[in-house]
Amino acid sequence: MGGARRVPVPLSCAYYNECPIPLRIASITEMDSRTTGGLDDDHPFRKGCDPFYNTRRGKLQNQRMKLNHKIGKAARMQAGAHNLFRATTNSKVRDAVELELSYTRANLLVLQDELAVVNGSVQVYQDSGSAAMALPLIPLGLKETVDVDFGAVIGDFLEEHYGENRLKYSEEIDEFIKLRLAVRTPKRCEAGLDLLREYYTELLTIKDRFMPPYYRPKILFIWYDSLSGLPCYGNSLEFEQASILFNTAAIYTQLGSCQDRSTPEGLNSASQAFCHAAGILSVIAEQMPQGETPDLTQEMLRLLATLLICQAEEVTLEKHLMHERSQDFNFCITMARKATQVMESYSHLMTLAEPDKVLPLSWKILLQIKKVHFQAVAYFYMGLALLDHRYGAEESNCAVKQEQVLLAAYTSLPDRLSFSRRVHRDDERTHFGMSYLDSALAAHNEALGLLGTCHELSASVSLKTVLRVALNRTLCLHEKASPDDDYYDVPIILSILPCWHQ
Repeated sequence: MGGARRVPVPLSCAYYNECPIPLRIASITEMDSRTTGGLDDDHPFRKGCDPFYNTRRGKLQNQRMKLNHKIGKAARMQAGAHNLFRATTNSKVRDAVELELSYTRANLLVLQDELAVVNGSVQVYQDSGSAAMALPLIPLGLKETVDVDFGAVIGDFLEEHYGENRLKYSEEIDEFIKLRLAVRTPKRCEAGLDLLREYYTELLTIKDRFMPPYYRPKILFIWYDSLSGLPCYGNSLEFEQASILFNTAAIYTQLGSCQDRSTPEGLNSASQAFCHAAGILSVIAEQMPQGETPDLTQEMLRLLATLLICQAEEVTLEKHLMHERSQDFNFCITMARKATQVMESYSHLMTLAEPDKVLPLSWKILLQIKKVHFQAVAYFYMGLALLDHRYGAEESNCAVKQEQVLLAAYTSLPDRLSFSRRVHRDDERTHFGMSYLDSALAAHNEALGLLGTCHELSASVSLKTVLRVALNRTLCLHEKASPDDDYYDVPIILSILPCWHQ
């Protein structure tokens, strides 16, 4: 194990294998290099981050670790009280145990609410330079684990199966134990991803050489659920491998969230990072046994993978919107359809997430805000296309082309004659465009209203700024294009067709 050359994790995900990306981010790499600065090679954190280093993300992870241990203790107390309640027939004892159970349940709920606040602290992971320009992205938190005595298991198998003295391989075994200690605190950079891949590869080697199918290892892995904080136990290497892959995906989401989204390069890296993370979660769902923890079940993995794909689409839309200065009629229609695509993706995600009781409330509200916000963006660009790109009678050929583009942008074809009148007559076209702006303003106000329903999100100045800037932009266009007559029949807006239906 010690002298072998490390190879990347052979994840059977087409996107992951075909498009490996070196996400080397200066700010994150420099931050993590400071966490291990001055440590020698024998230091236990020589390959990972020092967990006591006080970065904002490190403080969050330390807080998550402490809450996980408290939640684990409360869960054990609750299980013990349940067992005692079922075992005793003494009425006084049962009354006392029932009182204790009510206390432990309340304590467990309070601790899980605190963990939900930690998981909902998405602003910590955002790039400070572009935080006020785009909605925050949701990263996944790392799963926590405890130390396990791998050395005893490997040593026993060496002596029982191979007849070798375990002391002969003590150096290699110690190196592997240090490697597992390091993966508990991986760096948030390419080095951290390499570390997780290295440990995953070592697990594959150990599984092949020391743990045949007939052998049940005398080892107990303990991993805490990343969302509920409950401890889960397993004695299979598949459980350990799935947890490592989950943390690999979590690192990718944290790297994607901290990209500078004011540049095309940062947007590309963010989109690719979320696609990588979604691919890894899909691999766990499809190829690993049913998860031991709630966050490793197929339903939750697919839900989280869908969330990451939605955020990749959101970032891709942001990249297209960077070309706003060169906008024309076709650009506005395309952006309206792409924004509708993102909105429908989040709408579908909300139907999957609504029954779930584990996702933080701030995540659910942020998803609702994103859905409504991108609906407003779609309406804004459709209104902009109708109001700012008109042609006179001498350019009727161009107006006919616009009509054809508009007809292809709606889910259902309206009456052709009345629709042509809306497009070609100046007053009706103005009213048609204003109806989209009215709907956009209503959606913007709904997003701001949703923001006030969550304490964690309402405290985010940057999120509030993004929503208000979008509202003010729509208001400016509305005031500029508003007709002289304030009383006019507002036509019913037509549903916009997403880009994926092309």
